[in-house]
Amino acid sequence: MEWNPFFTTLGGAAATVLALLFVAVQLIADRIEGDQKDRWWAIAFSTFYLFLTVFFVSLFYLSPALSSHGRAVCTLILVAIYILRIARSSFLIWHGIFRRRGERLWETFWNLAAPFVIYLLLAYHALSILRGTSPDKLDENVAMLLAILFGLALRNSWHLVVEGVFRESKWI
Repeated sequence: MEWNPFFTTLGGAAATVLALLFVAVQLIADRIEGDQKDRWWAIAFSTFYLFLTVFFVSLFYLSPALSSHGRAVCTLILVAIYILRIARSSFLIWHGIFRRRGERLWETFWNLAAPFVIYLLLAYHALSILRGTSPDKLDENVAMLLAILFGLALRNSWHLVVEGVFRESKWI
């Protein structure tokens, strides 16, 4: 199956929503105050990296200059960078959980554990290509993982922009 239209659409959607998220964060950042501000920024950074992963991995899979091994190496490098970046930016979320005794455990799953598992699966598929597995089936797996990652990023964006503004502004 040809995956270029899928990667093109997903990469374009990720770039578009990333730009919209950037604008939204700039418009509502000053409304968030107090204890919620650190957690809100951590989620914003995490979401930013999720969209960047979807965008760049889609570009790697669209590049005619990269062989399947080249895509695998680029994906591994990107996954390693983003795992470190998300872990660093998510420290504030973990700190808040321990301080509030697990009040936001489910939120932590969505913000940290789910992307981490998907990043590990992306790394696993990239390593499989480097070990000589046929990339045909793996392209399908990577496409589905990127779609799930995109969905997680959209979910985080919703919580950042809509629920964060209403909850903090006490409009609800």
